Amino acid sequence: MLTSLAVTPDTVHPTRSNIVRLLELVPMTTVQARFQDATITGTATGSADVYHSIPFAHVDGPFANATLALPVGDIVATEPRPEVTLAVTISTPAGAKAGADHPVLAYIHGGSYIEGTHADPRISPEVWAQAGYVVVTLGYRLGMEGFVPFHDDEPDHYRGIDDCAVALEWIQKTIESFGGDPTNITLVGHSAGAAMALWLARKDHYKGAFRRLVALSPAFPRENFSKRKALLRQLLDTPVTRRHLTALLAKNPKKARRGFQRFTKAYFTDIALGPAIFDPKELAKVPMFITATSHELYTGVPAIDRVENSMFRGLIMRFLRKKVGLRVPVQSFIDALDPKDQDHRFARLMGDSLIRRWASMALEETHSPRWYAELAGSRKHPAVHSAELPHLFPSEGTPEKASALFQAVATFAAGEELPWPAYRKGTSRVGRIIPIAGPNAGHARSIFLDESLADDPLKTARVSFTTPQFLGAKLGPISPR
Repeated sequence: MLTSLAVTPDTVHPTRSNIVRLLELVPMTTVQARFQDATITGTATGSADVYHSIPFAHVDGPFANATLALPVGDIVATEPRPEVTLAVTISTPAGAKAGADHPVLAYIHGGSYIEGTHADPRISPEVWAQAGYVVVTLGYRLGMEGFVPFHDDEPDHYRGIDDCAVALEWIQKTIESFGGDPTNITLVGHSAGAAMALWLARKDHYKGAFRRLVALSPAFPRENFSKRKALLRQLLDTPVTRRHLTALLAKNPKKARRGFQRFTKAYFTDIALGPAIFDPKELAKVPMFITATSHELYTGVPAIDRVENSMFRGLIMRFLRKKVGLRVPVQSFIDALDPKDQDHRFARLMGDSLIRRWASMALEETHSPRWYAELAGSRKHPAVHSAELPHLFPSEGTPEKASALFQAVATFAAGEELPWPAYRKGTSRVGRIIPIAGPNAGHARSIFLDESLADDPLKTARVSFTTPQFLGAKLGPISPR
Protein backbone atom coordinates (compact mmCIF):
# COMPACT_ATOMS: atom_id res chain seq x y z
CA MET A 1 0.00 0.00 0.00
CA LEU A 2 1.40 3.43 -0.96
CA THR A 3 1.37 5.62 2.15
CA SER A 4 2.20 9.07 0.75
CA LEU A 5 2.32 9.76 -2.97
CA ALA A 6 2.16 13.24 -4.44
CA VAL A 7 0.76 13.51 -7.96
CA THR A 8 3.48 14.79 -10.30
CA PRO A 9 4.01 14.69 -14.07
CA ASP A 10 6.13 11.59 -13.51
CA THR A 11 3.24 9.92 -11.69
CA VAL A 12 0.99 10.31 -14.71
CA HIS A 13 3.71 9.49 -17.24
CA PRO A 14 6.16 7.48 -15.13
CA THR A 15 9.77 7.06 -16.15
CA ARG A 16 11.67 3.85 -15.43
CA SER A 17 13.51 5.49 -12.53
CA ASN A 18 10.28 6.77 -11.05
CA ILE A 19 8.70 3.33 -11.28
CA VAL A 20 11.62 1.98 -9.29
CA ARG A 21 11.08 4.70 -6.68
CA LEU A 22 7.39 3.86 -6.49
CA LEU A 23 8.08 0.18 -6.06
CA GLU A 24 10.48 0.95 -3.24
CA LEU A 25 7.54 2.47 -1.35
CA VAL A 26 5.56 -0.76 -1.54
CA PRO A 27 5.94 -2.73 1.69
CA MET A 28 7.61 -6.09 1.24
CA THR A 29 5.33 -9.06 1.78
CA THR A 30 7.15 -11.39 4.12
CA VAL A 31 6.65 -15.04 4.99
CA GLN A 32 8.09 -17.11 7.79
CA ALA A 33 9.23 -20.67 8.30
CA ARG A 34 10.10 -22.16 11.66
CA PHE A 35 12.70 -24.80 12.44
CA GLN A 36 12.87 -25.80 16.09
CA ASP A 37 13.43 -22.46 17.89
CA ALA A 38 14.55 -20.60 14.75
CA THR A 39 12.41 -18.27 12.65
CA ILE A 40 13.43 -17.67 9.02
CA THR A 41 11.84 -14.67 7.31
CA GLY A 42 11.59 -14.69 3.52
CA THR A 43 9.60 -12.91 0.82
CA ALA A 44 6.43 -13.77 -1.08
CA THR A 45 6.63 -13.19 -4.84
CA GLY A 46 3.08 -14.24 -5.64
CA SER A 47 3.65 -17.73 -6.98
CA ALA A 48 6.55 -18.59 -4.67
CA ASP A 49 7.86 -17.98 -1.19
CA VAL A 50 11.61 -17.36 -1.31
CA TYR A 51 14.13 -17.58 1.52
CA HIS A 52 17.43 -16.11 0.36
CA SER A 53 20.98 -17.00 1.33
CA ILE A 54 20.48 -19.03 4.51
CA PRO A 55 23.86 -20.18 5.92
CA PHE A 56 24.18 -23.94 6.25
CA ALA A 57 27.75 -24.46 7.50
CA HIS A 58 30.61 -23.12 9.60
CA VAL A 59 34.26 -23.08 8.50
CA ASP A 60 37.23 -22.13 10.68
CA GLY A 61 39.34 -21.04 7.72
CA PRO A 62 39.35 -20.92 3.91
CA PHE A 63 40.73 -24.46 3.65
CA ALA A 64 39.04 -26.01 6.69
CA ASN A 65 36.33 -28.62 6.40
CA ALA A 66 32.76 -27.34 6.66
CA THR A 67 30.59 -28.36 9.59
CA LEU A 68 26.80 -28.36 9.67
CA ALA A 69 25.12 -25.20 11.02
CA LEU A 70 21.38 -25.58 11.56
CA PRO A 71 19.21 -22.44 11.79
CA VAL A 72 19.26 -20.68 15.16
CA GLY A 73 17.42 -17.57 16.32
CA ASP A 74 15.88 -15.05 13.95
CA ILE A 75 17.21 -15.22 10.39
CA VAL A 76 16.35 -12.51 7.88
CA ALA A 77 16.41 -14.11 4.42
CA THR A 78 14.64 -11.45 2.38
CA GLU A 79 17.52 -10.43 0.08
CA PRO A 80 20.04 -12.48 -1.92
CA ARG A 81 23.58 -12.31 -0.52
CA PRO A 82 25.92 -13.90 -3.06
CA GLU A 83 28.90 -12.93 -0.92
CA VAL A 84 27.82 -15.57 1.63
CA THR A 85 29.40 -18.63 0.06
CA LEU A 86 28.09 -21.49 2.18
CA ALA A 87 24.41 -20.68 1.91
CA VAL A 88 21.26 -21.97 0.26
CA THR A 89 18.29 -20.19 -1.26
CA ILE A 90 14.96 -21.99 -0.86
CA SER A 91 11.89 -21.39 -3.03
CA THR A 92 8.60 -23.04 -2.17
CA PRO A 93 5.04 -23.01 -3.54
CA ALA A 94 3.21 -19.93 -2.28
CA GLY A 95 1.88 -20.52 1.21
CA ALA A 96 3.58 -23.91 1.55
CA LYS A 97 3.11 -25.30 5.03
CA ALA A 98 5.51 -27.34 7.11
CA GLY A 99 5.06 -31.03 6.43
CA ALA A 100 3.39 -30.51 3.03
CA ASP A 101 5.88 -32.97 1.48
CA HIS A 102 6.48 -31.21 -1.82
CA PRO A 103 9.18 -32.87 -3.98
CA VAL A 104 12.54 -31.09 -3.78
CA LEU A 105 15.07 -30.08 -6.44
CA ALA A 106 18.54 -29.38 -5.01
CA TYR A 107 20.54 -27.46 -7.64
CA ILE A 108 24.35 -27.15 -7.93
CA HIS A 109 25.47 -24.30 -10.18
CA GLY A 110 28.28 -24.50 -12.72
CA GLY A 111 31.15 -22.13 -13.48
CA SER A 112 34.28 -24.25 -14.15
CA TYR A 113 34.77 -24.63 -10.38
CA ILE A 114 35.98 -21.02 -10.15
CA GLU A 115 32.86 -18.85 -10.41
CA GLY A 116 29.13 -18.85 -9.74
CA THR A 117 26.86 -18.50 -6.74
CA HIS A 118 23.82 -20.02 -5.06
CA ALA A 119 22.14 -16.67 -5.79
CA ASP A 120 22.35 -17.13 -9.56
CA PRO A 121 19.72 -14.77 -11.04
CA ARG A 122 19.18 -17.17 -13.97
CA ILE A 123 17.57 -19.70 -11.65
CA SER A 124 13.92 -18.64 -11.57
CA PRO A 125 11.79 -20.75 -9.22
CA GLU A 126 8.33 -19.36 -9.96
CA VAL A 127 7.11 -21.96 -12.46
CA TRP A 128 8.53 -24.79 -10.36
CA ALA A 129 6.65 -23.39 -7.37
CA GLN A 130 3.44 -23.33 -9.40
CA ALA A 131 4.07 -26.98 -10.26
CA GLY A 132 4.34 -27.83 -6.56
CA TYR A 133 8.11 -28.23 -6.20
CA VAL A 134 10.58 -26.84 -3.70
CA VAL A 135 13.83 -25.60 -5.29
CA VAL A 136 17.02 -25.26 -3.23
CA THR A 137 20.14 -23.71 -4.78
CA LEU A 138 23.42 -24.69 -3.13
CA GLY A 139 26.54 -22.59 -2.57
CA TYR A 140 30.04 -24.03 -2.26
CA ARG A 141 33.65 -22.87 -2.13
CA LEU A 142 35.31 -22.22 -5.46
CA GLY A 143 38.84 -22.15 -6.81
CA MET A 144 41.72 -23.05 -4.53
CA GLU A 145 39.57 -22.96 -1.40
CA GLY A 146 37.19 -25.53 -2.85
CA PHE A 147 39.23 -27.73 -5.15
CA VAL A 148 42.96 -27.80 -4.37
CA PRO A 149 43.47 -31.10 -2.52
CA PHE A 150 46.13 -31.48 0.19
CA HIS A 151 48.23 -34.47 1.20
CA ASP A 152 46.21 -35.03 4.38
CA ASP A 153 42.78 -34.85 2.70
CA GLU A 154 40.62 -37.94 2.46
CA PRO A 155 41.22 -39.51 -0.98
CA ASP A 156 38.88 -38.32 -3.74
CA HIS A 157 37.36 -35.65 -1.52
CA TYR A 158 37.20 -31.97 -2.42
CA ARG A 159 36.08 -29.24 -0.05
CA GLY A 160 33.70 -27.72 -2.61
CA ILE A 161 31.96 -31.05 -3.10
CA ASP A 162 31.96 -31.79 0.62
CA ASP A 163 30.32 -28.37 1.11
CA CYS A 164 27.46 -29.62 -1.07
CA ALA A 165 27.28 -32.83 0.95
CA VAL A 166 26.87 -30.72 4.10
CA ALA A 167 24.20 -28.66 2.33
CA LEU A 168 22.33 -31.85 1.44
CA GLU A 169 22.51 -32.93 5.09
CA TRP A 170 21.14 -29.51 6.05
CA ILE A 171 18.28 -29.96 3.58
CA GLN A 172 17.53 -33.41 4.99
CA LYS A 173 17.18 -31.98 8.50
CA THR A 174 15.32 -28.74 7.73
CA ILE A 175 13.34 -28.94 4.51
CA GLU A 176 10.16 -30.23 6.16
CA SER A 177 9.90 -26.84 7.86
CA PHE A 178 9.66 -25.26 4.40
CA GLY A 179 7.11 -27.76 3.06
CA GLY A 180 9.58 -30.07 1.33
CA ASP A 181 9.85 -33.85 1.47
CA PRO A 182 13.29 -34.95 2.75
CA THR A 183 12.71 -38.42 1.32
CA ASN A 184 12.08 -37.12 -2.21
CA ILE A 185 15.09 -35.00 -3.22
CA THR A 186 16.40 -34.87 -6.79
CA LEU A 187 19.95 -33.56 -7.14
CA VAL A 188 20.35 -31.37 -10.25
CA GLY A 189 23.63 -29.96 -11.53
CA HIS A 190 24.77 -28.01 -14.55
CA SER A 191 28.27 -28.15 -16.12
CA ALA A 192 30.75 -28.26 -13.22
CA GLY A 193 27.72 -28.65 -10.95
CA ALA A 194 26.64 -31.71 -12.94
CA ALA A 195 30.08 -33.24 -12.47
CA MET A 196 29.85 -32.53 -8.75
CA ALA A 197 26.43 -34.17 -8.62
CA LEU A 198 27.88 -37.28 -10.28
CA TRP A 199 30.80 -37.22 -7.84
CA LEU A 200 28.35 -37.10 -4.93
CA ALA A 201 26.76 -40.24 -6.40
CA ARG A 202 30.04 -42.18 -6.05
CA LYS A 203 29.80 -45.16 -3.73
CA ASP A 204 32.33 -43.59 -1.36
CA HIS A 205 30.28 -40.36 -1.16
CA TYR A 206 26.65 -41.40 -1.52
CA LYS A 207 24.73 -41.41 1.77
CA GLY A 208 21.17 -41.53 0.49
CA ALA A 209 20.65 -37.75 0.70
CA PHE A 210 18.99 -37.72 -2.74
CA ARG A 211 16.84 -40.24 -4.59
CA ARG A 212 17.77 -39.44 -8.19
CA LEU A 213 20.14 -37.26 -10.19
CA VAL A 214 19.96 -34.91 -13.20
CA ALA A 215 23.31 -34.04 -14.82
CA LEU A 216 23.18 -31.30 -17.47
CA SER A 217 26.38 -31.18 -19.58
CA PRO A 218 28.80 -32.58 -16.96
CA ALA A 219 32.32 -31.12 -17.19
CA PHE A 220 35.33 -32.75 -15.52
CA PRO A 221 39.07 -32.02 -15.76
CA ARG A 222 40.93 -34.63 -17.81
CA GLU A 223 43.70 -35.27 -15.31
CA ASN A 224 44.29 -35.35 -11.58
CA PHE A 225 45.55 -32.27 -9.75
CA SER A 226 48.73 -34.12 -8.73
CA LYS A 227 50.01 -33.54 -12.27
CA ARG A 228 49.37 -29.81 -11.97
CA LYS A 229 50.47 -29.13 -8.42
CA ALA A 230 54.04 -28.17 -9.34
CA LEU A 231 52.86 -25.40 -11.66
CA LEU A 232 50.54 -23.94 -9.03
CA ARG A 233 53.39 -23.96 -6.50
CA GLN A 234 55.62 -22.16 -8.99
CA LEU A 235 53.04 -19.50 -9.81
CA LEU A 236 52.12 -18.89 -6.17
CA ASP A 237 55.74 -19.08 -5.01
CA THR A 238 54.71 -21.08 -1.96
CA PRO A 239 54.19 -24.75 -1.03
CA VAL A 240 50.72 -26.06 -1.81
CA THR A 241 49.72 -26.96 1.73
CA ARG A 242 46.81 -25.93 3.89
CA ARG A 243 49.05 -23.87 6.19
CA HIS A 244 50.97 -22.09 3.45
CA LEU A 245 47.95 -21.22 1.31
CA THR A 246 46.04 -19.95 4.36
CA ALA A 247 48.98 -17.70 5.20
CA LEU A 248 49.29 -16.47 1.60
CA LEU A 249 45.61 -15.54 1.38
CA ALA A 250 45.83 -13.67 4.68
CA LYS A 251 49.09 -11.85 3.94
CA ASN A 252 48.91 -11.19 0.20
CA PRO A 253 45.51 -12.05 -1.31
CA LYS A 254 46.26 -10.15 -4.53
CA LYS A 255 49.35 -12.28 -5.14
CA ALA A 256 47.34 -15.44 -4.48
CA ARG A 257 44.55 -14.45 -6.89
CA ARG A 258 47.01 -13.32 -9.56
CA GLY A 259 48.96 -16.58 -9.37
CA PHE A 260 45.79 -18.65 -9.45
CA GLN A 261 44.47 -16.77 -12.50
CA ARG A 262 47.72 -17.51 -14.33
CA PHE A 263 47.34 -21.16 -13.31
CA THR A 264 43.83 -21.45 -14.77
CA LYS A 265 44.91 -19.79 -18.03
CA ALA A 266 47.67 -22.39 -18.45
CA TYR A 267 44.99 -25.04 -19.09
CA PHE A 268 43.15 -23.33 -21.91
CA THR A 269 42.08 -26.66 -23.45
CA ASP A 270 40.87 -28.10 -20.16
CA ILE A 271 39.35 -27.24 -16.80
CA ALA A 272 42.18 -26.33 -14.43
CA LEU A 273 40.64 -27.62 -11.19
CA GLY A 274 37.90 -30.02 -10.22
CA PRO A 275 37.21 -33.63 -9.28
CA ALA A 276 39.28 -36.11 -11.26
CA ILE A 277 39.62 -38.75 -12.48
CA PHE A 278 35.96 -39.54 -13.13
CA ASP A 279 35.29 -43.27 -13.10
CA PRO A 280 31.60 -44.09 -13.70
CA LYS A 281 32.12 -47.62 -12.40
CA GLU A 282 32.34 -46.01 -8.94
CA LEU A 283 28.78 -44.66 -9.14
CA ALA A 284 26.13 -45.94 -6.75
CA LYS A 285 22.90 -47.28 -8.18
CA VAL A 286 20.96 -44.00 -8.38
CA PRO A 287 18.51 -43.30 -11.23
CA MET A 288 20.03 -40.71 -13.58
CA PHE A 289 18.84 -38.35 -16.28
CA ILE A 290 21.80 -37.02 -18.28
CA THR A 291 21.80 -34.38 -20.99
CA ALA A 292 24.21 -32.53 -23.26
CA THR A 293 23.63 -29.78 -25.78
CA SER A 294 24.23 -30.50 -29.44
CA HIS A 295 26.57 -27.51 -29.98
CA GLU A 296 28.20 -27.15 -26.55
CA LEU A 297 31.08 -24.73 -27.31
CA TYR A 298 30.18 -23.47 -30.77
CA THR A 299 30.01 -19.84 -29.67
CA GLY A 300 30.98 -17.71 -26.72
CA VAL A 301 34.51 -19.05 -26.07
CA PRO A 302 37.02 -16.56 -27.53
CA ALA A 303 39.96 -19.00 -27.59
CA ILE A 304 37.92 -21.56 -29.53
CA ASP A 305 36.61 -18.90 -31.90
CA ARG A 306 40.18 -17.77 -32.66
CA VAL A 307 41.33 -21.29 -33.51
CA GLU A 308 38.19 -21.96 -35.56
CA ASN A 309 38.97 -18.95 -37.74
CA SER A 310 42.70 -19.64 -37.97
CA MET A 311 44.46 -20.96 -41.06
CA PHE A 312 46.33 -23.27 -38.67
CA ARG A 313 43.18 -24.96 -37.31
CA GLY A 314 44.06 -28.40 -38.69
CA LEU A 315 47.62 -28.21 -37.39
CA ILE A 316 46.40 -27.16 -33.94
CA MET A 317 43.91 -30.02 -33.84
CA ARG A 318 46.62 -32.55 -34.71
CA PHE A 319 48.95 -31.04 -32.11
CA LEU A 320 46.27 -31.32 -29.40
CA ARG A 321 45.10 -34.81 -30.37
CA LYS A 322 46.68 -36.78 -27.53
CA LYS A 323 46.35 -33.94 -25.03
CA VAL A 324 42.58 -33.92 -25.36
CA GLY A 325 42.39 -37.73 -25.40
CA LEU A 326 41.43 -38.24 -29.03
CA ARG A 327 42.08 -41.91 -29.77
CA VAL A 328 41.44 -41.70 -33.51
CA PRO A 329 43.26 -39.74 -36.21
CA VAL A 330 42.02 -36.17 -36.42
CA GLN A 331 40.78 -36.73 -39.97
CA SER A 332 38.71 -39.73 -38.83
CA PHE A 333 37.10 -37.54 -36.19
CA ILE A 334 36.36 -34.86 -38.79
CA ASP A 335 34.95 -37.40 -41.25
CA ALA A 336 32.56 -38.66 -38.56
CA LEU A 337 31.02 -35.22 -38.05
CA ASP A 338 27.73 -34.20 -39.57
CA PRO A 339 28.36 -32.10 -42.71
CA LYS A 340 26.72 -29.08 -41.08
CA ASP A 341 29.29 -29.27 -38.24
CA GLN A 342 32.33 -29.06 -40.50
CA ASP A 343 32.65 -25.30 -40.06
CA HIS A 344 32.89 -25.85 -36.31
CA ARG A 345 35.16 -28.88 -36.17
CA PHE A 346 37.47 -27.44 -33.48
CA ALA A 347 34.50 -26.38 -31.37
CA ARG A 348 33.10 -29.90 -31.75
CA LEU A 349 36.45 -31.39 -30.72
CA MET A 350 36.57 -29.25 -27.59
CA GLY A 351 32.90 -29.71 -26.74
CA ASP A 352 33.16 -33.47 -27.09
CA SER A 353 36.42 -33.56 -25.14
CA LEU A 354 35.33 -31.28 -22.29
CA ILE A 355 31.67 -32.26 -21.92
CA ARG A 356 29.99 -34.81 -24.17
CA ARG A 357 32.54 -37.57 -23.52
CA TRP A 358 31.70 -37.46 -19.79
CA ALA A 359 27.98 -37.74 -20.48
CA SER A 360 28.75 -40.74 -22.68
CA MET A 361 31.00 -42.36 -20.07
CA ALA A 362 28.39 -41.99 -17.34
CA LEU A 363 25.72 -43.53 -19.56
CA GLU A 364 27.94 -46.37 -20.74
CA GLU A 365 29.45 -47.60 -17.50
CA THR A 366 26.98 -47.05 -14.69
CA HIS A 367 24.56 -49.82 -13.72
CA SER A 368 21.86 -47.36 -12.65
CA PRO A 369 18.63 -46.84 -14.56
CA ARG A 370 19.46 -43.91 -16.83
CA TRP A 371 18.00 -41.80 -19.60
CA TYR A 372 19.61 -39.42 -22.05
CA ALA A 373 18.32 -36.31 -23.83
CA GLU A 374 20.13 -34.43 -26.59
CA LEU A 375 19.29 -30.74 -26.16
CA ALA A 376 19.24 -29.67 -29.75
CA GLY A 377 19.51 -26.63 -31.96
CA SER A 378 20.30 -26.02 -35.60
CA ARG A 379 23.11 -24.55 -37.66
CA LYS A 380 21.40 -21.17 -37.60
CA HIS A 381 20.40 -21.48 -33.95
CA PRO A 382 23.04 -23.61 -32.18
CA ALA A 383 22.23 -25.13 -28.81
CA VAL A 384 25.29 -24.00 -26.89
CA HIS A 385 26.47 -24.55 -23.35
CA SER A 386 24.05 -23.12 -20.75
CA ALA A 387 21.31 -22.50 -23.34
CA GLU A 388 19.16 -25.01 -21.45
CA LEU A 389 18.95 -22.99 -18.22
CA PRO A 390 16.10 -20.65 -19.31
CA HIS A 391 14.16 -23.73 -20.41
CA LEU A 392 14.71 -25.53 -17.12
CA PHE A 393 14.11 -22.46 -14.95
CA PRO A 394 11.64 -20.28 -16.91
CA SER A 395 10.98 -16.83 -15.46
CA GLU A 396 7.37 -16.71 -16.65
CA GLY A 397 4.53 -18.90 -17.84
CA THR A 398 2.81 -21.91 -16.33
CA PRO A 399 3.89 -25.52 -15.78
CA GLU A 400 1.47 -26.67 -18.47
CA LYS A 401 3.13 -24.43 -21.07
CA ALA A 402 6.70 -24.96 -19.87
CA SER A 403 9.37 -26.45 -22.11
CA ALA A 404 9.95 -30.10 -22.88
CA LEU A 405 13.07 -30.03 -20.71
CA PHE A 406 11.07 -28.69 -17.78
CA GLN A 407 8.42 -31.38 -18.31
CA ALA A 408 11.05 -34.12 -18.50
CA VAL A 409 12.82 -33.05 -15.30
CA ALA A 410 9.51 -32.58 -13.49
CA THR A 411 8.42 -36.08 -14.55
CA PHE A 412 11.72 -37.57 -13.42
CA ALA A 413 11.74 -35.65 -10.11
CA ALA A 414 8.24 -36.91 -9.39
CA GLY A 415 9.68 -40.42 -9.35
CA GLU A 416 8.26 -41.49 -12.70
CA GLU A 417 10.12 -43.09 -15.57
CA LEU A 418 10.74 -40.84 -18.54
CA PRO A 419 8.53 -41.49 -21.60
CA TRP A 420 11.26 -42.91 -23.83
CA PRO A 421 13.51 -45.98 -23.64
CA ALA A 422 16.22 -46.06 -21.00
CA TYR A 423 19.83 -45.98 -22.19
CA ARG A 424 21.57 -49.35 -22.24
CA LYS A 425 25.14 -50.03 -23.28
CA GLY A 426 25.33 -51.94 -26.54
CA THR A 427 21.60 -52.54 -26.95
CA SER A 428 19.71 -49.27 -26.49
CA ARG A 429 21.98 -46.27 -26.92
CA VAL A 430 19.08 -43.91 -27.47
CA GLY A 431 18.23 -40.38 -26.45
CA ARG A 432 15.31 -38.04 -26.78
CA ILE A 433 15.88 -34.99 -28.96
CA ILE A 434 14.62 -31.92 -27.08
CA PRO A 435 14.91 -28.64 -29.02
CA ILE A 436 16.19 -25.71 -26.92
CA ALA A 437 17.21 -23.36 -29.75
CA GLY A 438 15.49 -22.34 -32.96
CA PRO A 439 11.82 -22.25 -33.97
CA ASN A 440 10.90 -25.51 -32.21
CA ALA A 441 12.61 -24.64 -28.92
CA GLY A 442 10.63 -25.37 -25.82
CA HIS A 443 7.96 -27.49 -27.50
CA ALA A 444 6.64 -29.51 -24.58
CA ARG A 445 5.09 -32.26 -26.72
CA SER A 446 8.50 -33.29 -28.07
CA ILE A 447 9.21 -35.57 -25.12
CA PHE A 448 6.27 -37.73 -26.18
CA LEU A 449 6.90 -37.83 -29.94
CA ASP A 450 8.43 -41.05 -31.28
CA GLU A 451 10.11 -39.26 -34.17
CA SER A 452 12.21 -37.22 -31.74
CA LEU A 453 14.13 -40.31 -30.59
CA ALA A 454 17.79 -40.47 -31.72
CA ASP A 455 19.92 -43.59 -32.08
CA ASP A 456 23.33 -43.29 -30.39
CA PRO A 457 23.53 -39.47 -30.43
CA LEU A 458 26.82 -39.52 -28.48
CA LYS A 459 28.55 -42.00 -30.80
CA THR A 460 31.31 -39.70 -32.03
CA ALA A 461 32.24 -38.65 -28.50
CA ARG A 462 31.90 -42.23 -27.23
CA VAL A 463 34.15 -43.84 -29.83
CA SER A 464 36.61 -41.04 -30.47
CA PHE A 465 37.97 -40.46 -26.98
CA THR A 466 39.99 -42.54 -24.58
CA THR A 467 39.08 -42.84 -20.96
CA PRO A 468 41.32 -40.50 -18.92
CA GLN A 469 43.26 -43.36 -17.34
CA PHE A 470 44.84 -44.08 -20.72
CA LEU A 471 45.81 -40.55 -21.74
CA GLY A 472 49.33 -40.65 -23.10
CA ALA A 473 49.16 -44.30 -24.14
CA LYS A 474 49.89 -45.29 -27.72
CA LEU A 475 46.72 -44.62 -29.67
CA GLY A 476 45.63 -46.66 -32.64
CA PRO A 477 43.60 -45.56 -35.67
CA ILE A 478 40.12 -46.60 -34.56
CA SER A 479 37.39 -45.34 -36.85
CA PRO A 480 34.47 -43.65 -35.13
CA ARG A 481 32.06 -44.86 -37.79
